Amino acid sequence: CDLAQPLPFRKSVFDVAYSVATAHYLAQDTLHRTAGERLDTFLGSVRQSLGPNPRPVALQAFFTREPKAVQLFQEAAERTGWHCCVLVIDKAHGSSGADRDYLYLVPEAPPKEGPRSPPLCEIYRDRAGSCALAIEAWATARGLPPPALTGSHREWLIREHGRCAKRLVRLQERCTAVAADGSPLSLDHGTRPDDSAANLAERLRPLIKDLGTLDTSVELQQSIIGALHWERAAPAAGSAAASAAANAGDAPAAAAAG
Repeated sequence: CDLAQPLPFRKSVFDVAYSVATAHYLAQDTLHRTAGERLDTFLGSVRQSLGPNPRPVALQAFFTREPKAVQLFQEAAERTGWHCCVLVIDKAHGSSGADRDYLYLVPEAPPKEGPRSPPLCEIYRDRAGSCALAIEAWATARGLPPPALTGSHREWLIREHGRCAKRLVRLQERCTAVAADGSPLSLDHGTRPDDSAANLAERLRPLIKDLGTLDTSVELQQSIIGALHWERAAPAAGSAAASAAANAGDAPAAAAAG
């Protein structure tokens, strides 16, 4: 069926919904309708078809290839009554294939209090994305069904977070190194960390000392992963998102940890 038209389902008939490699096309204007109008129809229709206490919805598509797709989906989700809409990036773990984009949508306020949205992941800072481990921790804390992760997927995600932590610390060390004459060294490749990334690198420095050795513990891994997940800034006072959070009784998210 045409996803830009009302879906042919009765109200409150499904517990969960998902889509694969289709939804990103809705983030484009057509001759007679804007992308926002098309997304409002789609997300509003999906939301109405979900029953009481629905599970989170996952849309897998090529969102980051469309310049404003994620923003358009998030704005439409807010207009059509979803609790939150978050970009999640993953890949076929163990492969060198391309990243896979998902939108994780929560239909209604979770049963337990906490940050309104899942945290961002430092690995995907450039795309303002989250990861499966961040979604799992947030969903569990807020009383929602967490995503099902296989053992090999979880191990791959843990390794990726460890690699990210090491890269960030090494980059910060290069940026703070000086030449023999006391002048700062220049970077041939890469971008100098901003203040928040530099502060994060300093917090990670003592943690990665034993990473990858026999002294590595689950607690150490979790500390590193937790440091790489940081909360989104709370919505500005007076915004629709802030009003929705207040009405739902959500605790405001902390400012991005730096």
